[in-house]
Amino acid sequence: MLGELTPAGGSAPATMGLIQQLFNAGSLVGPTLAAWLATRTGDWHSTWWITCACAAVGITLGLRLGDRPGSATTTPLLRAAVGDRYGGDRRRAGRVRR
Repeated sequence: MLGELTPAGGSAPATMGLIQQLFNAGSLVGPTLAAWLATRTGDWHSTWWITCACAAVGITLGLRLGDRPGSATTTPLLRAAVGDRYGGDRRRAGRVRR
């Protein structure tokens, strides 16, 4: 998967570093935002909205990035979801490998 995320002529370690930095940013911002929301509302019961919002953003980005023109849909879950694009041929959709 990392090789497919790396731009042509790019460096796989640089791509992995970028992914790690984004993960670290989320680890810093997420709990801070949750604590801020809990302080504003007076309890922790409303913080599940942050989880839902982040999950929705992640799903949307994953589907949008996987559906770019010229990109291969490579993850098994996405291949299963778009299997109809391949005329129902499971081997071409990547669900059965030989």
